[in-house]
Amino acid sequence: MQVVDQNGSIAEPAFRLFRLFLQLLIFLAAVAVCRWGVRTFFLNRGRKSNRWRNSYSVVNFLFLALLFLFRAPADKLLTAFGDSISRLRPESELGWLTAAMVGLYYALIASSILLLAIHAVGLAYWIADSLLLKRAIVEFRSTFRTRAPVTISSTCSA
Repeated sequence: MQVVDQNGSIAEPAFRLFRLFLQLLIFLAAVAVCRWGVRTFFLNRGRKSNRWRNSYSVVNFLFLALLFLFRAPADKLLTAFGDSISRLRPESELGWLTAAMVGLYYALIASSILLLAIHAVGLAYWIADSLLLKRAIVEFRSTFRTRAPVTISSTCSA
């Protein structure tokens, strides 16, 4: 029985398992963000106020602008952080960690853009829906106003 792994045969599968777990976690977070965005901005229009949605979208837009503004410094910082972690074990394959750190930053940018796009599509849908509903109500009312009244005596005189 080997207490300390001298040749790294146990460490590599452990790091691969950690990498798989991290990828699954990122995928599930992306699905959760999409689901929350669609339910909040598109489907359940009546549960939260429009003021909340609009203020959230403004804050999200400002956050996106800050992410784009600080993209180069964040890229350098995350690359340096990933490199410092990957140098902890020189014989292991931790080179992917640097790319994963920067990838998480770009995933945050993409999620912010996605939520703004969902809000824009939901807003366009609800504006079109309200206009079509108003038009349908006006047409429905006009059909009752133009129709001649039906009397019982005119239908039973045969």
